[in-house]
Amino acid sequence: MAHFIIVLLPLLLLKVTIIRTLSTIVISRYYFSYYFFYTH
Repeated sequence: MAHFIIVLLPLLLLKVTIIRTLSTIVISRYYFSYYFFYTH
């Protein structure tokens, strides 16, 4: 059981990191397009 947790934890952290990175990219793209739309 402990071995399973040790294997699962890095995968979970990796998943969280990927999701966070993707959401940051999406948010910044939306922000940039709004900014571009309102200034031009």
